Amino acid sequence: MNTVEVLSRAETIDQLDVIDGAALIRRLVSEHRPPAVREAACVDSPPLTLYGAFRQGITDHAARRANPYRAGSRFWALWEEGRIEAETSGR
Repeated sequence: MNTVEVLSRAETIDQLDVIDGAALIRRLVSEHRPPAVREAACVDSPPLTLYGAFRQGITDHAARRANPYRAGSRFWALWEEGRIEAETSGR
């Protein structure tokens, strides 16, 4: 089993197998990702249901817009199904 050592702030960490949690958190917070305007603009009116995400995928396929949902989410998967449906049925 792997363990994580906690060191005091006075010590310098120069070992590859030791995680400096404070520095890691500081780095993650400082790398603020600006909101993706392009992704947010893809959804005209966000669906409140899973079927709405499917219908949005069909609509977005015709408009050639990208999937606006977080990858791996249920909305993302249903949007993809709607896009594939529109693509294969020739809509």
